[in-house]
Amino acid sequence: MAGPKTHEQQLRIIEKRENTANADDDFNAEAELKRSKEERDARRGAENFAVAMRN
Repeated sequence: MAGPKTHEQQLRIIEKRENTANADDDFNAEAELKRSKEERDARRGAENFAVAMRN
């Protein structure tokens, strides 16, 4: 369960009130927030692995 500040930030992102300029072009905030914690962690792990392999 997210705290009140996290929940407010999630709403700002979905409502396009939060600056997501650094996000990828295919970033979908609503879909990201609907994913389970395990799926988000797995995706981040894969992204971190890909970055580490490039360096």
